Amino acid sequence: NITNLPLPEVLRGQVIADNLRSSQAAWEAWLDHGSRENISALMPAIDIPCQLLVGEHDRAISPATQQRATLPLLPAPGTSLQLVPGAGHLLPLEAPLAVVAALERAWSAVMRTL
Repeated sequence: NITNLPLPEVLRGQVIADNLRSSQAAWEAWLDHGSRENISALMPAIDIPCQLLVGEHDRAISPATQQRATLPLLPAPGTSLQLVPGAGHLLPLEAPLAVVAALERAWSAVMRTL
């Protein structure tokens, strides 16, 4: 339920297999501790422009939450939030072309500064 766009069957099978391979203890540790680790104090140290890619229909971390809670922690000029239309939480699997396009834009921006 973490995706919004349909995955190709091979990727869907891999996501399911990866989840089933995780032990109950590891899953609980992620939910109870890992996913709750607060790194917000470290984020302002990122002093380069970032593109925060967010699935339009991400039910795990909503675009509104990313806009309100994450984006302000990335103060470098040029940092932006970009919604990926139709996508949910697993952007590299759901919308790989959108991820590649964002990486290409970021790389082009870096190259223009050199």
